[in-house]
Amino acid sequence: MHRYKDNLKEAIELLKIPEKASISEIRKIYKDLLFKWHPDKCDEDKDICNEKTQQIHEAYKIIQMYCENYPISFTREDMDKNQPKEAAFRFWVDRFGDDPIWG
Repeated sequence: MHRYKDNLKEAIELLKIPEKASISEIRKIYKDLLFKWHPDKCDEDKDICNEKTQQIHEAYKIIQMYCENYPISFTREDMDKNQPKEAAFRFWVDRFGDDPIWG
């Protein structure tokens, strides 16, 4: 487990992911870096570009594994904490209706 955390930290640093980022933001960072370092586009030595592209792919895979296995809470309490009240309420109502049972 310790090595996994090290790999995750290295992946975050390589991709320069901010402390808080959505899956969409991470994907955009990944695609932008691939475009920058793609061997057909890069002005650097082709071997350096290939190596950097491989590192970016590996880092993104690690981030994906983390995101796929990260538990997300859908309790109303947690949603209220993490979102503006109106957005949390709207999310809840859109998915489950406005039945008074939800409080």
